[in-house]
Amino acid sequence: MNHFNITIIGNRIAAAAALISLGQRLAGNPSLKIALVAPSPLQKQHPVGESLPPTIKPLLQKMDLWDDFSAQNYPTSEARFTCWDNEQLQPTFAHQTPYGFGWCIDRLAFENSLWKKAKQTSFTTINAIFKHSEKTAEGWRLKLSDGQTIETDFVLDCTGRAASFAKTQSERQKGSQMVAACDFLPPLNQQVHRSAGVMIEAVEQGWWYSSLLPNGELAIAYFTDREHIAKSVCHDKNQWQQNLNNSQYTKLRVETGEFADFNQPRIHDASMSCLNETTGDGWLACGDAAMALDPLSAHGMTTALWSGYKGANACIDSLNGDNQPLQQYNDSCKQNWQTYCEQRQAMYRRQTRYPDSVFWRQF
Repeated sequence: MNHFNITIIGNRIAAAAALISLGQRLAGNPSLKIALVAPSPLQKQHPVGESLPPTIKPLLQKMDLWDDFSAQNYPTSEARFTCWDNEQLQPTFAHQTPYGFGWCIDRLAFENSLWKKAKQTSFTTINAIFKHSEKTAEGWRLKLSDGQTIETDFVLDCTGRAASFAKTQSERQKGSQMVAACDFLPPLNQQVHRSAGVMIEAVEQGWWYSSLLPNGELAIAYFTDREHIAKSVCHDKNQWQQNLNNSQYTKLRVETGEFADFNQPRIHDASMSCLNETTGDGWLACGDAAMALDPLSAHGMTTALWSGYKGANACIDSLNGDNQPLQQYNDSCKQNWQTYCEQRQAMYRRQTRYPDSVFWRQF
């Protein structure tokens, strides 16, 4: 039976960040055996999430990724347009905020750069899915989908909202059960000037997000509750278009930007949830597995990178006999969750234009 000191489950951003962190900590000491349990190191579908805030720069520098990131020359997001608590589209420009608005990125290229860096760490890839765990005196025995059973001293759960391992160790607090219907619209006319800013628009049964990507495509998403999606609001292409027609500024952006027609939108889980405990005896949860945020926060990727990087460091400390960083990580996650919930509630309650809406009444 194969034995590893650290096993990372999952193939998301947090997993790549954890591998990068482990590579830095273990430089010159490759004695620890690391396994990555995942069907594939990269997602094959176009990943969702196109914006990085300026506050991510120090973390990218710590991870030795800043030079490569800067070399991509991603366009900066100079403005953010919001139609939320009144019917007017309100612009906020980067120079009006302490840190600006960050960058509009090519998400797939960004993830590729993360995994390129992560592969500099020595680890064994096991192309399988985690199925079951059993606690042992030394750590954990993990049963995998390919029939293998491996033993490990420590588990890092980076499986996203599924929290495949961590959900068996801790209860999970659940908030709103939103979903997002997403599409990517290619431009039909390259000569048309299009704003690169992010646009957020509240509508009666949810809100719209749109952002121009570096390749000229418009990333567009409609956020609403599960019940609304279940009533075929977004599964049907004609109904999806009707939903867009119910907006004002998002519809105008699509039309004046001369983008192609919609494809069938992809439905993504956009719910919010958090583990009661993000660490335990020989395990730690990173990224959405630990804490899944509402996309309105625009901090999903930042949180995934931070938690993967910090969590891996806490893992090494724990294996060396120091569990204090594990507790500090857990405390930080709890504090971040509390602050996030308070800020989110205040933001949603600012929107009062649809008092009879089932969606907005929940806030």
